[in-house]
Amino acid sequence: MPYQGREYFQAQQVQSEATMRILIRYIADIDTSMRIVWGKRIFNIISIIDPDERHRELQLMCKEGVNDG
Repeated sequence: MPYQGREYFQAQQVQSEATMRILIRYIADIDTSMRIVWGKRIFNIISIIDPDERHRELQLMCKEGVNDG
């Protein structure tokens, strides 16, 4: 589900960017260097939230697309 979106101008083209919140079961060793792949879509993990620190689920704030490098 899109959480936030924006458009910006880069390299003489209008680019769009969407921030998504993805809910997953708790995984102890997940970090922001990882990506979520869902079908043909790739999401870069921006932040990881463990609600109430109960280790049951994680809320991942992600941006769709591929990082440079």
